[in-house]
Amino acid sequence: MTMKVSILLSTYNGEKYLRNQLDSILRQKEVLISLNIRDDGSQDSTVSILREYENSNDNIHVIVGKQIGVGRSFMSLLFETRSNYDFYAFADQDDIWDEDKLIVGINKLKEYSLGPRLYVCNQRCIDRNGGYISDRFPVNFPVQNLKNALFLNLYAGCTMILNQELRDALCDSKRRPNLNFFDYRIHDSWTMCVASIYNPVIFDSECHMSFRRHDSNVTDAEVVRFEKIKVKTKIVLAIRKVKRLFKKNRKKCGIEMTAENLLRGYKDIINSEDLSLLIMVSQYRKSLKSKLCLLNSNFLKIAAPEKKFDLVLKIILNRL
Repeated sequence: MTMKVSILLSTYNGEKYLRNQLDSILRQKEVLISLNIRDDGSQDSTVSILREYENSNDNIHVIVGKQIGVGRSFMSLLFETRSNYDFYAFADQDDIWDEDKLIVGINKLKEYSLGPRLYVCNQRCIDRNGGYISDRFPVNFPVQNLKNALFLNLYAGCTMILNQELRDALCDSKRRPNLNFFDYRIHDSWTMCVASIYNPVIFDSECHMSFRRHDSNVTDAEVVRFEKIKVKTKIVLAIRKVKRLFKKNRKKCGIEMTAENLLRGYKDIINSEDLSLLIMVSQYRKSLKSKLCLLNSNFLKIAAPEKKFDLVLKIILNRL
């Protein structure tokens, strides 16, 4: 039986690379796809391109909305998409998918028993002109878990395929957080956290997509993994990071709020070790003792050793 897949794509001012990505999604083989797109307030010709493709393809459905941010945009798509698909996948507007991206991931997921499951693949990193840079992760890259995802999720949403059970776990109205939460934590980090509560994530070291890197989408996490990022770019990102740490525009930050929402929605199924970590993070600012307890724990060293200094600074400044 041919599997039905709902692909969730959020766009914003993506006119430059959008056609390449849409064409690569439409070329997916051995699956039936429904491409559900939400535009997040684009000001360029993105919407015109989307309407053109929608008018030419019965399996493309476009919603044009106001700008609410990438995390909220993706999760609103997931929450509102019907549950009559076999699998669900996030897509970014500027990548290029291999023809077998979906079917390879689906076949991997089908090898495992029932239960909420998440598949992620490696990424073939390319520059703005399509030139090869490197694979994002080495073949022996360790599989990430809840501890990693809580502090520094390295799995991009565009590599993710969710089975029906995981989609239901994420969309359960009694468990899921308010959409406002995704102003503070992006959709792929949350998906990774919830998936890790249920079962180990399936990581495919093979690349099944080209992940386009350009100035507008380089994030702090990439600096750790890409050796070819310019020193100037690293300096700019470091300065940007310090500025964020000293902002006083909100009382709580993404990691702390993630821990609180996981405890609120999924406490009944979280294992004891992860439960201990989440409680520690959710309470770290309540007293000096709580703060020292987290600082002296092994979780920071194990979860994100290359970001330990950043995390320590965030804890001290109550910016976790």
